[in-house]
Amino acid sequence: MTIEKLYVTLGVFIGFSIFSISCCYAVNVGDSYGGGTVFCVSKTPNTTECLTKGSGDHGLIMANEDQVNYIIIPKGGVTWSSVDKITKAISDDDGYTNTKRIIYALPNDNPTNNAAWLSHDYSDPKEKHTDWYLPSKNELNKMYEFAKANSLTGESCTGSKPGGVQCFVGGQRDSWRAFWSSTESLRGYDGVWYQSFVDGYKNDANKDKVQFGVRAVRAF
Repeated sequence: MTIEKLYVTLGVFIGFSIFSISCCYAVNVGDSYGGGTVFCVSKTPNTTECLTKGSGDHGLIMANEDQVNYIIIPKGGVTWSSVDKITKAISDDDGYTNTKRIIYALPNDNPTNNAAWLSHDYSDPKEKHTDWYLPSKNELNKMYEFAKANSLTGESCTGSKPGGVQCFVGGQRDSWRAFWSSTESLRGYDGVWYQSFVDGYKNDANKDKVQFGVRAVRAF
């Protein structure tokens, strides 16, 4: 074999190998993956481009069950924090950074009184991942879009799977199904964005006065 033919052969083989690897690692929305369920995917590591349909090599995974809701805690869930304090968790898209800022600002809080601490301390039962976090405002909305499209909202939802993804129950009561985001609303010390999984309604609430549900996420 000549040097020219060898280069051509290697080039075809390498090109085929790269194509095969990229195609085989693509993950679909709805897949059971990475300790939970994929709810949005992206072609790049930039998860602001994440879509709730299709496939991609990057994206966001939600835990298969609520970390807290109004069934687990009759008062309605968990507070966002124990005190009214600005944490600079202001990103609408980066819940991972928000969660780190909340934990840094409130080191004396714990999973019983702080939604970010609860998400941070979560470890999925099967694969034991420890990089879970409280979703940002926009990440939570994408989770809602996926849940609504797949009949996963409410205690008696029809989209839950044995041993897999479970219904989004949320906080307060079934007529609210509210979940905390990690994004402060900037209306003062006490405002944080939450979202209802009944109709997608978004508003802000007092950090240490209201108890909502939590569903942690992680990126892949």
